[in-house]
Amino acid sequence: MIPSLTSILRASRILIASDFDGTLAPIVSRPSDAVADPHALAQWHRLAKIPKVTLAIVSGRSAVELETLCSEFPPCWKVADHGKTPRAPDGSTPASWPQARNPEHLGKVGMSADLLASQFPGATVESKSHGFAFHFRNVPAQARSALPPAVDAWIAESQRAGFEVLKGREVVEIQIPGETKYSALQRIATLVGPQSTIFAGDDTTDLEAVRELSISDKDFGVWVRSPERPLPDFTPDQMVEGPQGWALLLESIASFLEGKT
Repeated sequence: MIPSLTSILRASRILIASDFDGTLAPIVSRPSDAVADPHALAQWHRLAKIPKVTLAIVSGRSAVELETLCSEFPPCWKVADHGKTPRAPDGSTPASWPQARNPEHLGKVGMSADLLASQFPGATVESKSHGFAFHFRNVPAQARSALPPAVDAWIAESQRAGFEVLKGREVVEIQIPGETKYSALQRIATLVGPQSTIFAGDDTTDLEAVRELSISDKDFGVWVRSPERPLPDFTPDQMVEGPQGWALLLESIASFLEGKT
């Protein structure tokens, strides 16, 4: 374990947070088939038993999806919709969390997404509380040449209507502007008061949090590498190889905090 992480783990209270897809769970062709890495899940359970640790999963999934996917996890913070929909470990919603506004053009953007998906075999649209995700991982190679201009046109239409665009691994999301994963971590920290925060992510919407925590002397940012995603344009505190690498680091963290190393 690198010395800077060892120092952080000596804090009296620690927030350990993670993205879900590509971080706690491998990326799969159909998002509904995602399953947490067994090793990562086991370490999450170990960490949940350590009194000074607060755990959080901060994901782009909808709240319903995230609850279903994390049904085997111990009670912890679960923040869905890229930071917009929080649930505390007891299932409550913090009153201090800002409520995202619901623009009048949301339905129109959704219809445009459905029209876009109908043009490309294998494409799907995921409806979320605060927007829509257009998944194109399963669009065959021979149909992809027309994909970029069509997606760009949908993005431009959505931006004109006041939405923000989030580009991920083989997915583009249109969301109501508001909270981010990093701001969600800041809000959790305000509520639970950790001295240090550790966060791991693997995709575009994780970059801000990993970067800001890596800059901070008291926090720790982990980038989970994937062949689908270029390396970030900054130096994270640590890089690991896929969900298995993050699980191994979680194991080291749990062992250190249990006094086994």
